[in-house]
Amino acid sequence: MTRNAVWASALISLLLTGCATSQVDEEVPQPVITSEMFDKIRSTRVVIGVDLSSQSKVSRAAVISTNQTLGVLGLMVDLAVNSAMEENRLAHERLMVEIQNAVINFNFGGYFKTEFESAVRRIAWLHVSSVAREPSPQRRHVKQLAAQAKEDAVLVTDIGYVIAPDLSGFSITAHTVFHLSNNQPQASTAPVADGRFLRRSYDFQYPLEQLYTDKQQASRAWAENSGVMVQRALQAGVSDTVQRISADLEAFRELTGPARSVQRTP
Repeated sequence: MTRNAVWASALISLLLTGCATSQVDEEVPQPVITSEMFDKIRSTRVVIGVDLSSQSKVSRAAVISTNQTLGVLGLMVDLAVNSAMEENRLAHERLMVEIQNAVINFNFGGYFKTEFESAVRRIAWLHVSSVAREPSPQRRHVKQLAAQAKEDAVLVTDIGYVIAPDLSGFSITAHTVFHLSNNQPQASTAPVADGRFLRRSYDFQYPLEQLYTDKQQASRAWAENSGVMVQRALQAGVSDTVQRISADLEAFRELTGPARSVQRTP
């Protein structure tokens, strides 16, 4: 292999290698919560925002430039690197299409709504009055929803999923916010001047049952048998996420005793 080819290969490897990140919970407010506040909640509006925007995004290879300092040699490297990156991008997109076609008949948002609605309706203190599903994230609108709500409180949960760049697994992420509506007296402490009582993030990882070093093999594993592996991953992620949100909501209420205030950090 020539020196130029080695150089181009190294640059391609550097540019196409993703950085792993970990899910970090949002900053959680620490209100003073009393049992009387919960006792006044007679109805809660539940809103689910389904975020599948990442599924429609098309990856684009970055164009690099070295020829400004390396002349003709740099230009040759540019052409080699960018050509290889574009070929890699197109190949990756073809594999992603296979997986997306396998999951096209799985109603992720509808499945989550069914599981989540069943769970939150079993939480007595919420007194769920309605559950609505929206096709985009909603937690940024929580203040507006709380201001418009006829109910005493609003529970917003955004949910979405992505597949790892190397196709090794699925990741499901949810964000939940519980907010008193304008019908309820707001907490008096400064950290919760906006009325938010609970704000949490949840992350679920589902790896392929067998590790493949080849993306094409991984894609076929996800897509085979009408996408049974993809559906298994999403169903497992939904169940796990719903369980954890429900447990937090139950614990959130149970930490308040009668006629006394406690500090709660979700």
